[in-house]
Amino acid sequence: MRESEGQSTTGYAKQVQKCKGGIDRPHNIMKKNTTKPKIIKKNILFVCTGNSCRSPMAEYILRVMLKEKELDKTFSTSSCGTDAEAGGDMSENAKHALKTLNIPRRKHKSRQVTDALLKKAHLVICMTNRHKETIMNAKICEKCFSMSDISELGDVADPYMQDKEVYLKTAQSLQYSLKELLEFIEKL
Repeated sequence: MRESEGQSTTGYAKQVQKCKGGIDRPHNIMKKNTTKPKIIKKNILFVCTGNSCRSPMAEYILRVMLKEKELDKTFSTSSCGTDAEAGGDMSENAKHALKTLNIPRRKHKSRQVTDALLKKAHLVICMTNRHKETIMNAKICEKCFSMSDISELGDVADPYMQDKEVYLKTAQSLQYSLKELLEFIEKL
């Protein structure tokens, strides 16, 4: 019974308010939530040495694959390097390789691997076992893999300072290896 009918209300009954149409509803339901829920994507972080060749190419190649499989709403990609010069651009030959493979990219700024980036990542994919050993620690060991852990092609050799053909072959081998990674990701 309501207070207006001669009885006092306690506990849950005090939270109930009369709304339009005479329907009793809990107080917190009456307030319309105007904020949209934030969708948190699972981040896949690629790691190489300088964050100017292999890891950004892998980042953009996987991004396209995720979009094709309609997984781009669930996963995001990023990259960094174990010895990166912060703010540097992607190498011209890496840009050329992506363009040749019709892989769209955006402006890239290289960045150094940090504990914060590693913590934020759901998966850390290193181009070589050496990169994996460099960043391995107790907090991320269960989510850190090298390309040789993922693909039969093994570690991805560094094309740095080599010709366009070597970069293109590197990008193509990344495409092949990332198809294997994609199969794993689809199960997450």
